[in-house]
Amino acid sequence: MRVSENLGPSGRELFELVLSVKEATELGFARIDRRFDGVDARLDRVEVRLVGVEGRLTSLEGRVSGIERWSVRVDGHLAVIDERLDVIDDRLDVIDGRLDVLDDRLDVIDRRFEVINSHLASIDGRVGSIESWSVGPRLLDHQNRIEKLEGRYFETS
Repeated sequence: MRVSENLGPSGRELFELVLSVKEATELGFARIDRRFDGVDARLDRVEVRLVGVEGRLTSLEGRVSGIERWSVRVDGHLAVIDERLDVIDDRLDVIDGRLDVLDDRLDVIDRRFEVINSHLASIDGRVGSIESWSVGPRLLDHQNRIEKLEGRYFETS
């Protein structure tokens, strides 16, 4: 367990508490070991980083309050939960950003398309499939309903 303190950009006192997953679970801050099914999640190699404001700290379960961010490191990969970005063994989840990249599969939720197994499929049926895909930068012209993927344009209307 390690603790560091400093002043944040707003001048408020910030502190960072670094625990192993085992410690964090035992202390009731987080039960994140369940998040790593299928990922090398030996508890001695996983850390929980909790950053609080003015001595207040919270977890996803809300057992304490006042969080700005907390993150998990697995074998050098960073997961930032409150910013909804997880990077675990080359897997990328952006939960509230509606972008998931899991095992070379791309899902964009609450947008106009999904890419699954290198095929583009629209959630609302407006886009067909392609052999290869690239998301960024993705351009969507809302007036003309045109998607740009891999330098090519696809009508979505």
